[in-house]
Amino acid sequence: MAPVVAAIQQQVTLQSLVLQCAAPTAVLEQWFPPPFTHVNLATDQGIPMLNVVQVDPEETFAQYEVQWHNRDLLLQEVEHHLRQQKPNLVLSNNSHLLSRAAARLGIPCFHLCSLNWADLFKDYCGDRPQADAIYESLCADYNTADAFFRLPPHMPMPGMKNLVDVGPVCTPGKQRDLRQWFDHSPHMRYVLVTMGGMPYPIPFAGWPRHEDLTWINGGAGVEPPHEHFINASDLHFAHRDLVASSDVVITKPGYGTFVEAACAGTPVLYLPRGNWPEEPYLLEWQKQRSYCAPITRQQLAQGSLLDAVNAACGQRPRQETRATGSGEIVDYLLRRVDRLAQGQPN
Repeated sequence: MAPVVAAIQQQVTLQSLVLQCAAPTAVLEQWFPPPFTHVNLATDQGIPMLNVVQVDPEETFAQYEVQWHNRDLLLQEVEHHLRQQKPNLVLSNNSHLLSRAAARLGIPCFHLCSLNWADLFKDYCGDRPQADAIYESLCADYNTADAFFRLPPHMPMPGMKNLVDVGPVCTPGKQRDLRQWFDHSPHMRYVLVTMGGMPYPIPFAGWPRHEDLTWINGGAGVEPPHEHFINASDLHFAHRDLVASSDVVITKPGYGTFVEAACAGTPVLYLPRGNWPEEPYLLEWQKQRSYCAPITRQQLAQGSLLDAVNAACGQRPRQETRATGSGEIVDYLLRRVDRLAQGQPN
């Protein structure tokens, strides 16, 4: 979302920018330059997780069933929120309630994401009673949006009838010379370990030291087990810059890090997520662009990754990847605004 908003601001002077989400303001400030107004309100359910790689299907169904039964009340609350903010345009990653409420109020609304909660819900809960009705309700809400910008690598999204395919969206990282920054040997290699926004405990205390290898922990800071271990939180570098500057990234399959790595040409070692429906499409896309190979939980727990890192280091990108999606989305939105100003239909 942040790269798209930045692209909009390059072409249009915004009278106000309202960021509506449950993330802390301090986190938003890392991605969106002020001024903006933060409304701490979540309007999408998401998918409940047991940990960073495992979904909780029981809780997923329970939450979506409750939301379905309370849908009318929830929509009234979201409509009230929109009436208070009075936006001219709504951009949403994945909130089906937001697009339905915006449609009721005649506010243009657009989604942009590589997945949607409706199709994920169907994958995990489609065989349960009332699942079909819940899925159809979710899809109907999504389809009230003016368009759903589908960002590659993406799921098929068979329930969406308003898809607009665009290019990848990210802010490419700036490559930094970490060897010069840390005054290390020219032969030193840097491996970024980053599992995304949800905590995933890794027992770094037992990770081995290698003379020509420095581990960079992209998660919460821990006590370094040796001098060849760095906490990213101590560096004050943007995550995307670390992705672009590292020799290898260890992560889970996920949109943000995968696209940043592809744009930077950084090799990826990934911890499989098992039955995560998006994973096959992420992996197929990533492997077409750069080196991408699996590791096991045991390897990650023990830090026994030297052979995998050696195989990945120095692998060149298989094709150039450019983050063209933000510009394509803004061009589409500006054409839409022009049509509205001229009184033309969508």
